[in-house]
Amino acid sequence: MAIKAHDQEKFDALCEAARDGRLALLQCEDKETGEYRAVICIVDDSGDDYQMEPLGHLVNGNPFEQYKPPGEPKEIVIPGRH
Repeated sequence: MAIKAHDQEKFDALCEAARDGRLALLQCEDKETGEYRAVICIVDDSGDDYQMEPLGHLVNGNPFEQYKPPGEPKEIVIPGRH
């Protein structure tokens, strides 16, 4: 399965924010479960206030037990090489 365009755009934004030092890790409450999660956010400081754009969360527990690896990788995304 190929990487979806919107996922690639978010990944590119994440890489750019990392290069610029505009990433934050916030403790947020999951709306569905009430569980607290560590959420990776892009910091937008272009205005008077900081805005946080959540991109994803860190995995609780062992990610190797939670996710199945892809079969044969059809598309591997390496920053700066796509």
